Amino acid sequence: MLPKGFPSYKTAQRRLKVWVEQDACQRAWQQLAQRYETLQGINWDKVLLDGSKKPAKKGANRRAPVRRIAGNAAPRCS
Repeated sequence: MLPKGFPSYKTAQRRLKVWVEQDACQRAWQQLAQRYETLQGINWDKVLLDGSKKPAKKGANRRAPVRRIAGNAAPRCS
């Protein structure tokens, strides 16, 4: 059940499906990262954007591919 003031769960589910198909979250993240980079600068040596350092809860043995947020990726930290 969604909080008061939200549309029905079916409407929310339908909108989420459209956003996923349009890759809206990825694009929003990329735009926010670019804006922050312009305003503040990002220290890429201290950035961790995913949870790949934690063990898989279901016992997965291989790592998922890393999706880049920008075409100009920072060098890997060693």
